[in-house]
Amino acid sequence: MSTTQIDRDYARRLSCAASRERVFEALATTSGLAGWWTPEVSGWPGPGGRLELRFAGADTIRLSVEAAAPGSRVVWRVQENTGRPEWRGTRITFVLASDGPGRTLIDFRHAGLDPELECYDICSRGWDHFLQSLIDFAESGLGSPWKAVALAA
Repeated sequence: MSTTQIDRDYARRLSCAASRERVFEALATTSGLAGWWTPEVSGWPGPGGRLELRFAGADTIRLSVEAAAPGSRVVWRVQENTGRPEWRGTRITFVLASDGPGRTLIDFRHAGLDPELECYDICSRGWDHFLQSLIDFAESGLGSPWKAVALAA
C-alpha cells in the first residue's frame, strides 16, 4: 500500500489490484462494508441514504451518503460517532480512477480529521488498517473487518 498525505486532513492514495466496479461494490453495499470495515452495517448506501456501522463493544458511526457514483466516487458525511464526537460533520471521500488494466487508484480523504485532534493518532492507525482491509477485500474477498480485529486482540 503506497500512501501520500495531502493537506492537514488524513488522506491516502492507494493502488488496488481490483476493478473500479469491485472497489465501488466494497464501498457502496452493506455486504461490501461488512467485508472490510465492520460486519454490523445497516441502512441504505445509495445517494441520500443513511448508514449505521456498529463496532461491537465500542462505537457506533452514523453516516449520511452524499454521493455514490458507480465506479468513480463515494462520499459520506459523519452524523455521529459515539466514541469520537470530533468526527461529527467530517466528510469521508473515496475517489476511484483506473490505475492500469484491472487496477484501481483510490484517493481517500477524511476531511476534518486533522493532526491537531486528540484522536488523530489512533484514528489514523485505524484508517491505515481498514484501508488495507478494503484493498484486501477488493482483491481477494477477504478483508480484516472489526470483528476479525476484535477476535485477534
